[in-house]
Amino acid sequence: MLLVLLALLVLVPLAEVWVIVQVGTSLGIVTTVALLIGVSVFGTALSKYEGVRVFRSFMSAIDRGEMPSRDIIAGACLLVSGLLFLVPGFVTDVLGILLLLPPVRGGLARFVLRRRSGRSNVRVVRATYSGPIVDVEVTSDRPSLGSSTPNDESRHQ
Repeated sequence: MLLVLLALLVLVPLAEVWVIVQVGTSLGIVTTVALLIGVSVFGTALSKYEGVRVFRSFMSAIDRGEMPSRDIIAGACLLVSGLLFLVPGFVTDVLGILLLLPPVRGGLARFVLRRRSGRSNVRVVRATYSGPIVDVEVTSDRPSLGSSTPNDESRHQ
């Protein structure tokens, strides 16, 4: 796993530079930079919009007493998507756009849930309390750390 992560840390930036140079030679520097900024701004805004939609779905599942597994995975995909839009480059932008697509997120959720099935015994319980709320002040007879009490001083004499 460490080797795969190391390979990604080296290969992704190399691929990004190569794609940016290719696009830059075809479209020009100003157009390439404008395209990079535009895709990042648009993708970040779309990530926010989809995140709000997934959050509402998450809260709706909680209100129904269901485990919001798919929504949690979709939220993680959107988080990764937003992070990918912050990295300058076309390759990470394409990956970020893919993670924004609901069918891709759904497929990832099915894959993860299929691999995790049978391993978890989680239930959603909604607890509410409608009784009176009582304010209580807690005091301690024990001294705090670092303070001396009369009993401590008499032992040292």
